[in-house]
Amino acid sequence: MSIELADLPSELLRATALGDQIAFAELYRLTNGKLLAIASRMLRDADAAGEALQEAYVRIWAVSGQYNPEKGQPIHWMSGIVRHICIDVLRSNASRRPTAPDLEEIEGLVPPHDIVGVDIERCLQRLDAMQSKAILMAFYFGLSHAELAKSFGVPLGTMKSTIRRGLAKLKECLDPGDVSG
Repeated sequence: MSIELADLPSELLRATALGDQIAFAELYRLTNGKLLAIASRMLRDADAAGEALQEAYVRIWAVSGQYNPEKGQPIHWMSGIVRHICIDVLRSNASRRPTAPDLEEIEGLVPPHDIVGVDIERCLQRLDAMQSKAILMAFYFGLSHAELAKSFGVPLGTMKSTIRRGLAKLKECLDPGDVSG
């Protein structure tokens, strides 16, 4: 029996569903590069992508009998599994992230004896409290505009404008030509 190269992943999935470990190893060899690229692009962290990929292959092994070749190509079905796992990882990480750190905690992150830190601290003091806190939360805690808007209880557009104006003031203050302050 001869299997065309295009049909190979489908046949490997069928054999995997029957418990064929060699077929599963070959399926992994053929597809892991593309699936790792998807996980890496979604998670932006090599370790997390590797863990997500491992979980995806465990799931592929377990549910390989559910693959239906009439509904699409194997790589698309497997990519869907990887995407779902990556979304779960992203949601899980977002739920563990602190939502609203204290301003004192944020201000404590700026090193007081560092000349650059002192300069940044001087410039942050020129901003209104919402601008400085939002910029620090975004920088140190990686909060998105949407997360910041929710934390401050303001519309998304307001938060985007607040950060944009604050960053413009910081840039102006940190400009070497600025000697005031």
